[in-house]
Amino acid sequence: MTPMTASGPDNRICASCGDGIDEPYAHCGICAADYCLPCGSRHLCGTTCLANGCIPGKCVKVIRDGEPSPKWGVPRDLLESK
Repeated sequence: MTPMTASGPDNRICASCGDGIDEPYAHCGICAADYCLPCGSRHLCGTTCLANGCIPGKCVKVIRDGEPSPKWGVPRDLLESK
């Protein structure tokens, strides 16, 4: 399971790789954790996710201007721009 990381607006770090992150970033509401876009696009909440048919990165929403995207996952064009 991915470790949860306490993040605030002034000290947001990726719960997977530990790098500092700014907006836009990925957030998983299930894990209550923030991720850089590359890690968010590969995120799985737990070891049973793949066995349950989950698709990596589809449990996160991109946060921009403090608001979550209405769509799930990290859009490919946004990921390629990083």
